[in-house]
Amino acid sequence: MNEGSFHEALAWVAAHPAWTGLFVFVVAFLESLAVVGVLVPGAIMMVAFGAAITLDYMAFWPTVAWAVAGAIAGDLLSFWLGYRFKDGLTRCWPLSRHPELLQRGISFFEKHGGKSIVLGRFVGPLRAIIPTVAGMLRMPLRRFLLANVLSALAWAPLYLAPGIILGVSLELASEVAGRLAVVFLGTLLALYLLIVLLRFVYRHTLPHLDALMSRLLNWSNRHPRLGHLSAAVIDPRHPETRFLSLLALLLVAATLAFVVLMHQLWGEPSPGSLSHLLASQLAGLHNPVADTVAGFFARLADPLVVALFVTGLCGWFAAHRRWKAVGHLLASLLLPVLTLVLLKSLFALSMRGPAGTETFPISSLGLAVSVYGFTAIVLGGELAPRWRLSLYSATLLLVASMVFARLYLGLDWLAYSLSAILMSTVWFALLGIGYRRHTPDVRHRPAHVPAAAFFLFLAVLAAQALFPPPAPAPTAPAVAELALADWRAGAWRRLPRWRDDLRHAGNHPFNLQWAGAAGDIVGVLERAGWQRAPASDARRLLQWFNPDAVADALPVLPQVHAGRYEDLRLVRPLNGDAHHLDVVRLWRSRFVIAREVQRLPLWFGTVSTLERGRVAGLNLLRTDPDFAAPLSRLRATLAGPGRNIRLLPATPDLLLVLPAENIP
Repeated sequence: MNEGSFHEALAWVAAHPAWTGLFVFVVAFLESLAVVGVLVPGAIMMVAFGAAITLDYMAFWPTVAWAVAGAIAGDLLSFWLGYRFKDGLTRCWPLSRHPELLQRGISFFEKHGGKSIVLGRFVGPLRAIIPTVAGMLRMPLRRFLLANVLSALAWAPLYLAPGIILGVSLELASEVAGRLAVVFLGTLLALYLLIVLLRFVYRHTLPHLDALMSRLLNWSNRHPRLGHLSAAVIDPRHPETRFLSLLALLLVAATLAFVVLMHQLWGEPSPGSLSHLLASQLAGLHNPVADTVAGFFARLADPLVVALFVTGLCGWFAAHRRWKAVGHLLASLLLPVLTLVLLKSLFALSMRGPAGTETFPISSLGLAVSVYGFTAIVLGGELAPRWRLSLYSATLLLVASMVFARLYLGLDWLAYSLSAILMSTVWFALLGIGYRRHTPDVRHRPAHVPAAAFFLFLAVLAAQALFPPPAPAPTAPAVAELALADWRAGAWRRLPRWRDDLRHAGNHPFNLQWAGAAGDIVGVLERAGWQRAPASDARRLLQWFNPDAVADALPVLPQVHAGRYEDLRLVRPLNGDAHHLDVVRLWRSRFVIAREVQRLPLWFGTVSTLERGRVAGLNLLRTDPDFAAPLSRLRATLAGPGRNIRLLPATPDLLLVLPAENIP
């Protein structure tokens, strides 16, 4: 779906509230329906409804009412099914394939009694099972109805709340930088899908490993010379047999994938490759906020951070006399370093990433993934089995955020990142097999997990203090000259006419170009009643929650064009209007206006009106789509005596401004 069709769909939602309400009812109904609710992504849909409420495509109270009604109806039908068919439901799919779902519901109901109707509403898979169990166990209908209605009244607003919060974030992001919303949502979606994939593979692979191990043992017995390695890993007397087998499968798969990928990777990715395509798309999404966040996560792959983390964690394990953990953890650091040095010396490859930094098919990213992956294996052995998947999911989130950040900043090509991940997977899987086979009886020490998190956080802080990241490059100086006559005659078309935030949005025109030094521009505007936009400090941010806040008391957030904020931002309250505020935003261009010995920087930007609006109970400033009225007001304020400037309307919606003495 492209951007246009997406907006058309949202417009249809806003124009047909009855059909939209019915859809909300159906989602809430299916989410609460016996067994079916386990398969329906109702929670995700409720988050989407909450975001639509914030963005004014859906009304709050009707949406809540439809959701409550659907939840009540779904639970009632589930209760009736349990009451009517009782044990017969166990012969129906999917309970016939997953009887543990029903057993968990029965255990939960027997433990909590009538309160389970309320509690179960907020517990994932149990939400669609508990009402059925209540019917099967003949819970009194009046008692069930009371719990059903009360829980639905609490459930609907609570499940809409994350979407409302997300919608407020998107509203702010769309005002400041629509690209930020794209990066934010894209990253969240990618991380969510990765976690779902990890949990699916982990939960569906382990149960099938018993049959695979049996076949491998039979093969090993028939081929003692070739099968002794596999037999050592899948020894049924070892308590970690399943996990070791999973690591062995991971090792084989990663090795094969790495060999295939590296066969295609000797040399820089071709211009038409997926790596180049992704790099160019990500380069178009840059904005200062996302750059800062990505810089933090990319720092996790810094060899200094990794080395400091390993040093701290080794010291911790040494204090607990865990010498095998110390040795293997050091190996997870040294093995990729030695491999990287060896490959670079053999192949003498020196390449550049999308941002111009030196890279290699196995970069420092491989070092970080090797250490963090093996650390997860070590810490997983310290936890009870029920907590291990959560630890592995958290590690995957950390590593994926680091990889996405490096791709976003142009530090690595996609193909090189994949090769680094595959090779590091080989390293930590191999080390994990050796470590877990030689530490079968480790006592559960959950304190090691927060200790590892602390040492990682400390390593990042220490690296920031020792080698802080370079300051952002200043705005590029003007590199091209324009004659004054050429600029007035039409060369103004060479400057941007639309704010480049979300491509092809076309809803934020640049209606102002100004030739002059920054100090002179600010001086002219201040004499005309404008003032520099105040800093968005905590006091002003708190005004978002003040229902009586006037427009000029609210923070005026910066906007992004081509990945950078405006260089000048000035505001002017409207007389007698507490709800609106005019703002001038100017970016310095790469041009200067040349006249005799003068070289005047050329600026482009916009004058627009910010309107105070209510978004999910907050007071936010939003850009009014009418750009003609603020431009007219700017002309009026700049036309006063003593301004020493000339106003040249290039078109009805574009104003050129320059010092008066430069006019022939």
